[in-house]
This record gives sequence, structure tokens and C-alpha cells, in this order.
Amino acid sequence: MKIANLCTIIILAFLCTSCADDDKLTFPSKYVYSNSTINDQGVYKITNNSVERLTGDIGSFKRDKKVFKDSINEFINQSFDQGLITSFELISPTRLKATRLENGVSISQESSYTLDGNRIIADGNSIVSLSDDFSEIIFCGELSILSGTIGNNNTRFRYSNFQFCTTSDPFISLQNIVAQSLVTTRYDTISLDYVNMIYSRQ
Repeated sequence: MKIANLCTIIILAFLCTSCADDDKLTFPSKYVYSNSTINDQGVYKITNNSVERLTGDIGSFKRDKKVFKDSINEFINQSFDQGLITSFELISPTRLKATRLENGVSISQESSYTLDGNRIIADGNSIVSLSDDFSEIIFCGELSILSGTIGNNNTRFRYSNFQFCTTSDPFISLQNIVAQSLVTTRYDTISLDYVNMIYSRQ
């Protein structure tokens, strides 16, 4: 009986030690893209550069948002060849390496970073965060569907766009989109969702 109890204690101690090691941030640690989830934000009406969230019927945007939600991982995978980051590597407590694809060519770039809690701050941005157990890095992206007119003939347009987050405030994101548009571009409706791109530790 005593031997059985001793074996049980040893096994539990080993398991606890293993779990504790998994919850530690070690260097180097590499994180590779795994999957994405969408955080719905809403559809917004744009009037004379002012932004108002629509609370009623969002029309055809409802269908488009469902399509993106159902196929977000396929959409992200297709976008990797246009420069999305495929992996992060925390080389040391102050250096990280991000690797992306451009036209099928893998390109890596190192930079310095600091940790603020679970937030990774690099190049002045804090849009990347570590999960509590350090098993994942979550990278923020903005998925938008933009609708409006362009040119003197008021030609209708509607297209989707994906870019990395610069803020977690949808109104600031939308104001940035409107401010950066061409003079002849007039948005009337924009759908905006934040995408959590999840990178798993290898």
C-alpha cells in the first residue's frame, strides 16, 4: 500500500512539473499559423465622413458576413501569398522574428519587442498577444467589406479588404479607412470585423 501511494505521488509530481513547464515562456519559441476566428463588430453607414453603426436590417451584408465567417480560414490561407505572416519566433526576451510569404518566397524580419502583461509590443503596436499559457500568439486583423461610389460618374463598387489591425476601436478603424481613401472615392456602407489569427507554439 505504501509503495502504491509513493508511486501515485511521484506520478502526480511529474505531471505537475510537466504542466508547469508548458506554461512557461521559453526561448526560442516558434509559433506557426493555425486558424482564425471572427469577432463580429458590425455594419456602418458613412455619411459625410461620419460613422454610424446600423442596428436594423443590414441587407446583403448579412449574407457576405456569413460567407466570410464560414470560409475565413480558406480566405486567410489564400491571402498568405500576398504578405501575411506565417510564423512568429520569440528569439529572446527582447527579439522576435516574423516570417511572411511574398509571391511564394519566404521572407523573415527581426525586430525588438517588449512584453506588457501578455501584450507583445513591437514597432509601437500592441496588436499581438500571448495566451495565458503561452501556447498561442493571437494576431489581430481587420476584415472589411467596402461599398460606395467612385469617380464623376458615381460608379458603384463593392469589395473586401484584409489588413493588420492598428487599433481595437472600430470607429477609429473606419475613420482611418475613410481618411485614407482617394478624393473621388465615396463610401456609403462598410462592414468591419476583427479577425483573431491564431498561431500555435511548435
